Parts: sequence; structure tokens; C-alpha cells
Amino acid sequence: MTGLSALGQTLHDEHRQTLEVMNALENKILGNTASRPLDPSDNDDRRQLQDLIAVVDRDTGSHFRFEEEVLFPIFDEAGAGDMTQMLIQEHEAIRTLGSQLRLLAEGALENGFDESTWSDFRNAAMDLTASVMFHIQKEEMGLVGRLSFFIDPETDAELSRRHAEYAA
Repeated sequence: MTGLSALGQTLHDEHRQTLEVMNALENKILGNTASRPLDPSDNDDRRQLQDLIAVVDRDTGSHFRFEEEVLFPIFDEAGAGDMTQMLIQEHEAIRTLGSQLRLLAEGALENGFDESTWSDFRNAAMDLTASVMFHIQKEEMGLVGRLSFFIDPETDAELSRRHAEYAA
């Protein structure tokens, strides 16, 4: 996206990073190699599991907290409370799905997958990827691309600083 505010660009970049991880995950669980579990002894597979854990932690942690505690109240005051309430509900669902998948990924990093845990992982991953992709699409269209309608450049700069504090 072009023409985004500083905060909009930061949120967009986080969304893009999340989508990259979700797309790679979806390709693995639905692609030609879906029957072959990720193997934590393989460097690429290990990195994919670690990237998944890192994105889940960031998104369900600092990214969601910043939106809920700092950004959404601004949108609420401007009359967009219905949208923010829907996004918060989606955050809760994604937190639950992300936590479940994170536990499975951690277990796999320690013990690998067997047929049962790979099936559980694939099912949880399908649920999470679908939820995250749909959620990001809503945020990109309803929030990120419209920030300049809700905040002025000075507020954008302040919110960018605050976002960096959340991400630290």
C-alpha cells in the first residue's frame, strides 16, 4: 500500500510479515507435501515452526494490545465502535487458535510430529490461517488504509512512538 501514514505503514508491514508466515504454513499443510509432517531436525522446517511461534506471539501480544488499548479507542470516539468490537472479537478467537497452534508447534520442536499430532497441527493451522487472513483483510481495508481520516499527522507520530514501545 502506498500513501500510508507512518503508523499505517508499520501496521501494514506487520500484517505483511504475518501473511508471509501464514501463506508458507498454508502451503505446507495443504500443498503437495501436506502428508509429510514438518521435521524439526530439518533447518527449514524448524525455522518455519519458530517463525510461526514468533508471529503468534507478536500478533496476539503487542500487536493486538496496541490496537485494543491505543488505536481502537480513537476509532470508537470517531463513531467506528461497531468495527472495533468486531475486530476485538476476532482478536479473541485468534488468540485462542494461536495459543493452541503455538503449543503444538512447541511440542513438535521438542518431540517432532507423529500422525496424531500432525493431524491436530494441520487442523489448527487451517483454522488459524483462515481466521488471520480474513482478519488482516478487514484491518487493512477498514483501519490501516483509513488512519488519515481518524488521526492527524502529529497524532500519527505519537502513535508510532507508542507502537514502538509496545513492540519493544
